[in-house]
Amino acid sequence: MPRPVPAKLTPAELGRILRFGLVGLLSTGIYMLLFAGITRWLQPVPASVLAYLISMAINFVMQSRFTFRQSATSRASAVRFTVMQLGCMLTNSSLLWLATGPLGLAALPSQAVLILFVAGLSYLISRVWVYSAPQA
Repeated sequence: MPRPVPAKLTPAELGRILRFGLVGLLSTGIYMLLFAGITRWLQPVPASVLAYLISMAINFVMQSRFTFRQSATSRASAVRFTVMQLGCMLTNSSLLWLATGPLGLAALPSQAVLILFVAGLSYLISRVWVYSAPQA
């Protein structure tokens, strides 16, 4: 059963949103450090994939424990998190292609806007689906 999102922003929800953002920033920093190190041994694209997978696993644990206060993580939550991450990556890539291709917009400003959009989407999906089931 999906967990409803409150109709108004409560202090608890605001705290959860702030924790989500902090974890996202930390996860991005971890990704960048991993990417920088891994590119010493691998080409950029495989290094990016490996760094993303490692930082995604770390992000899952941090979001589960710190943001959504789950005492234990389930396999179902891990699968939902992975599906959400892949969906967000596809959404970001598709919208970036649209912005920079047919719309002719600059890549960096487009990506900056998309980061905010995809982060919000990721939060909502996490809130109502990824962490919705009771944890064992």
